[in-house]
Amino acid sequence: ALCALCPLAVADIQLAGLPPALHYGVGVYAEAEADGLKRYRNVDLPNLWLSKDRLGHWALQTTQNLGTANDVIISVVENADDPTTAGPWKVWSELNSNWELEPSISIASIPEPETQLATVVTAFGILSIAIFLSLLAMLMSSDKAYVRGAAFMFVGYVLLATSAALMAEAIVSELSWLLNRVFGESSVVQGLTLWALFTLLYVSIQFLAWKCQ
Repeated sequence: ALCALCPLAVADIQLAGLPPALHYGVGVYAEAEADGLKRYRNVDLPNLWLSKDRLGHWALQTTQNLGTANDVIISVVENADDPTTAGPWKVWSELNSNWELEPSISIASIPEPETQLATVVTAFGILSIAIFLSLLAMLMSSDKAYVRGAAFMFVGYVLLATSAALMAEAIVSELSWLLNRVFGESSVVQGLTLWALFTLLYVSIQFLAWKCQ
């Protein structure tokens, strides 16, 4: 996307599906090092980490408990290279004084945005051609050249509309990635927000294209 040209976190992951009592741990975790070990830190609550405990389980831990056995949740798989491959996950049951499987918990990588640089360049190229054809059509004011000028004007408008669609797609693609970090991968809120933004962008650019004719 447009911000694919900007520095981004390389290996962010999303923790979801925690029970209501542990919902504070839901969110995005960015790769970070602590004590020379690979860990993931909550981007909103820096006191929360996904880290290996002293038994080799990936676990949700607080800063003061890093590397200990004081875990909030733990992975079933031991010594996994990454928490995305360490599930399923367990939570501590105060009632039974035991770790119990919690199938709703999931940890997955957040895909990086695909670069939209080629789309943006193409959109600007089409926009340049559209402007050139529109200016050429305006210069053809004589009756003899009227039909040809109208044809240039029509083609210019079509290219302008295509350029607007490509630009809107590039912007929405970036917004989609940002919303994915906030709301998760499959979200009704994300879908409705993208639909509204795309519609607004497309209609606005189309209106400007019409006013420029």
